[in-house]
Formats: sequence, structure tokens, C-alpha cells
Amino acid sequence: MIDFRKGLFVGLLALGAIGCSSPEPEVIDMDEMAAEAGLSEDDYEVHENGAIEIKSKVDDTNTAQDKTFGITPDEFGSRLSAEAKEVGLGDIAVGKFNLEEGSVNDVFSEVISDAIAMNGTVDKNGELKSVTFIMGQTDNGDTEIMNMMMMAGLSARAISPDQPKEQSAGALTEVVVEAMKQYGESGEGKASKTVDNVKYSSTASETLGLWAVIEPV
Repeated sequence: MIDFRKGLFVGLLALGAIGCSSPEPEVIDMDEMAAEAGLSEDDYEVHENGAIEIKSKVDDTNTAQDKTFGITPDEFGSRLSAEAKEVGLGDIAVGKFNLEEGSVNDVFSEVISDAIAMNGTVDKNGELKSVTFIMGQTDNGDTEIMNMMMMAGLSARAISPDQPKEQSAGALTEVVVEAMKQYGESGEGKASKTVDNVKYSSTASETLGLWAVIEPV
């Protein structure tokens, strides 16, 4: 079970360093989490690498192209590595991503720890469309929240390098903290914020775990 409240304070300090991963956390079941998120089998596809592809629902009266961040996954990976070095983390185990072809989008997945996955959705034109962090069930919530918030914050900065970090990583942290606060009060939490055409959102619940999403709007 995730103990969000125990990990909240430590998570807020996570913008300074990445902690060690949990020694024996429970592994994420992507199919189960997508189903519990209310996605029907026709709404998503879980790939062999663990990435969840949300299928687009096209309106025949509006076929406008989906928005992207205007960068390739490799450019994102290079920026993410640079951000990690800038805050003193040195080389991190994220570089070139192995894309898996999907019916609507291509996807990649990076395992941050046994309790955390980073999923990316890539448009067929090769540009990054979204980055989603999913933290599953774990008994070591303080360390895992620290890991997730640090990586998600660095990713936000990598996607929006021209924004002050207070508006990128800061916005991401804000919505995660708000979702966790709501979770502590009612058992369910959801928050979002848009800054300069980038939407940061987070969901927290007992069944879904903790999600953090970065996408263009």
C-alpha cells in the first residue's frame, strides 16, 4: 500500500537528489492500473515494454492534428540527461529510447524502479506527445515518491527549457502535492495546471497509485 502522507515531506525535498529504489516493492501491473483508471479495452493498449498507449478518438468533424512538444524522444532524452547533470546527479540511466510501434502512436517505457515507470507517447511524425510517470503499490512510499518527483520535475524542465524552473518543475510539483493532499483527505486526488501551453496533471488513489502527466495543450 502506498503511504502518500508519509512520503509527502520527503517528496517535496526530492528536487535536490534521487534516492535509492525500494528493495522489495511490488511490480506495477499496467493492464490492471489502466482498467482501474476507467479505460476500456478499446481505449488503450499495453505494449510489451509496459508503456500504455491511449488511443485517439477521432471526431469526423474535427481532424486537427494532435499537438506535440516539437521535439523527438532522443532530444528529450538528451535534455533530461543535461538537466540531471546540472543538478549534480551525473549520468542517469536514460538516453535513447526504444520505441515500440502502436496503432495510433508509438510508445516507449523506462523503468525508474520496480514501483515507477516513465511512459512516453510519440506521434507518427516522430515528435513527443506526452510523458507519464506511474508509481504503483509499494511499502516504501517515501523513497519512491522522492524518485518519481525528481524525475518528473527534471522531465518538465527538459520539455520546457525556456521556462523558469518554478513554472515547469514547480507546476508539476504543485499538482502532485495537491493530488496527494486530496488523497489524504478523501482517498482520491486529482489536480492539473496549464503553463504556457503545457498541461501538468496528477492523480492519486489507493487503487491507481500516483500518476503525473506532462502534455501539450
